[in-house]
Amino acid sequence: MNQERKYTILVVDDDPINIDVIAGVLKSRGYRVLQAMNGERAVSIADRALPDLVLLDVQMPGIDGYEVCRRLKEQEKLTEIPVLFLSAQTTADDKVRGFQAGGVDYIIKPFDHEELLARVGTHLALKSAREALKVKNEEIESLLHVLAHDLMNPISATCGFIRLAERIPAYHDRKNRMYWEMVSGTVRQMEDIIEHVRQFRALDSGKTRVELSPVKLDDVFSTAGALFKNRMEEKEIHLDTSINGTGGLFVLAEPVSLTHNVINNLLSNAIKFSHRRSVISMRAKSEGSRAHIWIQDHGIGIPGVLLDRIFRPDKPTTRPGTENECGTGFGMPLVKKYVDYFGGTIRIESNDIDDSADDHGTTVHIYLKIFQPGDEEIRT
Repeated sequence: MNQERKYTILVVDDDPINIDVIAGVLKSRGYRVLQAMNGERAVSIADRALPDLVLLDVQMPGIDGYEVCRRLKEQEKLTEIPVLFLSAQTTADDKVRGFQAGGVDYIIKPFDHEELLARVGTHLALKSAREALKVKNEEIESLLHVLAHDLMNPISATCGFIRLAERIPAYHDRKNRMYWEMVSGTVRQMEDIIEHVRQFRALDSGKTRVELSPVKLDDVFSTAGALFKNRMEEKEIHLDTSINGTGGLFVLAEPVSLTHNVINNLLSNAIKFSHRRSVISMRAKSEGSRAHIWIQDHGIGIPGVLLDRIFRPDKPTTRPGTENECGTGFGMPLVKKYVDYFGGTIRIESNDIDDSADDHGTTVHIYLKIFQPGDEEIRT
C-alpha cells in the first residue's frame, strides 16, 4: 500500500500483549498507532485524535466492543471512521452483532499478520475514496450553485430586453413577433432548467425540508387543471378527471410540491406528448391504505431506451413534444425525488407509437399513503 499519507490507527484491547503485537505489525508498514485498553478510553481518544481506522476487541471489562462502536457511530465527526472488530468469538451471531453495531469487518483471533494488514489497507483505501468523492461532490455542488446564480443574471437581462421590445411597434409585426416568442420560449426553458437543478440539489443536500401533511386530491387536481387550461385549449385537449373517495381523498404529502413539482410536471408531459384533439385522464382512488393516482395520455409514448433511464438525472431524456414543445429533461427525476420523500412509489407504463401504432401512450402511476385521522404531521 502506498504510504504517502501516514494513517493513524487506534488499537483497542484489554490485553497489553495483544496491543504490542498488533502495534508492531502496523508500525512495520508505516502506520501511526494509538492505544487504549478499555472502551471508555477508546471513545475519549477517538474523540480527540480522530483516527483513520479503529481495530476493536469485543470482550473487554466495562463497556464491550459493540457498545464502543455504537458510541463512536453516534458522533457525527466519528461516524465515518471504519471499525474492524478483533475477536476470538466465531459464531455467526457474534459477527452479526458486530455489523449491526456499525462495524465494517470482523477478524477472528488468532489472526494472520498479512491478512490483518490486507484488511486494514482495503478499508483505509475505501475510506480515502469516500473522502475524495465527498470533496468532489462538494466542488460540483459549489460549481452548480455558482453557475445557477451567474446564469440567472443574463437570463433576467434578456427577459427585460424582451419586455422592452414589446413596446416597439415593429415587435407586433407577425414575423418579428414569432421570432421574439421563440427567444422568450428559449429563455423560459433555461429558467426551468436552472430551477430544476436548484430544487434537485436542495433535496439531495437536505437543505429542503419536506413536511408532510394531509392534502386533498380534489384541490390538487383542480389547481393543476386550471393552470394548464389555456395550454389544453390551444391543443384542443380534453382533461377527464375523477376521484373515488368518500368525502374527498386525502394523502400524506407536502401540498405545494405535490401540486407543482409532481402533478403539474406529469400533466405538462401528458399535454406535451399528446396529439391535438385527444383526451388525458387524471384519476385517483383508494386502494387499502394507499391512494392510487394515475395520469394517462394516448400520445406518442416513450421509447424503451428512454423509459429505462427516465428517473436518472445524469442521462438525457428530453425530446420535443408533438408540436415541438421543449422540456428540461429534469422533470421526471424531480418527480420521483419528491414521491420518494412522501414515502410513496411511482411506476410508468408506456407504449411507443413507433412500436405500437394502434395502442400508444403513457400512464404514470403514483401510490401515496392515505391520511387517516390521528396521523401526525411528519417532517423528513
